Amino acid sequence: MTLVAINQLVDAKGLSCPMPIVKTAQAVKSLPSGATVEVLATDPGSVKDFAAWCRTTGHELLESSSDGAVYRTYVTTARGLEPAMGYYGLLDRTPMGRNEQGEQDIWLRRHDEYETA
Repeated sequence: MTLVAINQLVDAKGLSCPMPIVKTAQAVKSLPSGATVEVLATDPGSVKDFAAWCRTTGHELLESSSDGAVYRTYVTTARGLEPAMGYYGLLDRTPMGRNEQGEQDIWLRRHDEYETA
């Protein structure tokens, strides 16, 4: 079992979607990167909501668990360029991929590669 220091607790019990995410997003704004937030919620949909929110914001979902009617979620705030990594994930799923070694054939052309008129 890994022990993680909790930097902030967000009590979102009794709140329904989207308020657990909203309260967590407000709390994360005041924390440094790499900080860990524990969220307590009673909304069963919050488990999937936090997974989607972390994917889109670059935060890391450490764990989600349930103690009866209370759902605990642990989130680590994004560090540095982690929010941009979602873009690389998108490029990895495109037919051409990142294509960092070869020429950019079709859909990507840098501003200095345009032909002069």
